Amino acid sequence: MEGYEYNYPKNDVTIKLFFEEDANPNNWSNAWKTPVFEKTIPLDKVETGPVLNGIQTYQYNWFIDPKDGFIRSPKSNEKYKLRIYGDGKDVQSNSANFQCYGDGDIQPGLTVAFYIVDNNRIEERYYKQLPIEDNGAGMQAKTSLVMSFITAILLILYNLW
Repeated sequence: MEGYEYNYPKNDVTIKLFFEEDANPNNWSNAWKTPVFEKTIPLDKVETGPVLNGIQTYQYNWFIDPKDGFIRSPKSNEKYKLRIYGDGKDVQSNSANFQCYGDGDIQPGLTVAFYIVDNNRIEERYYKQLPIEDNGAGMQAKTSLVMSFITAILLILYNLW
């Protein structure tokens, strides 16, 4: 935006993973206090990413080692949120290690809730592609037949009632 000066991180970026209920910014007493995972990345390790919708993005690629960075054990069937801090600045978490913001500082960003899953290939015995006919008329005929069948059943039930 024009007329504003933004202070981007200069030293590092900290990534923290939270359970969704621990990442509610409206709950000042509990939000951002108990991360599941935490990692601080020096800015020289962050790469320039693609420009999306006119905005420059950045990326950091790494393999997450279950023994490195986890403060609490992750759970299955649990939603998570990721929060990104620049240069260790924050107001809400009130951590002793975090500094307060200055004018123009970029504030932490928060992702939408998501699930963590194993990044494995789905075996063919669990997943098989459905054959799809490349024939619009054939699919339309099958759909019309099914709809006629459903309509007939509904009419019979209506007349019996």
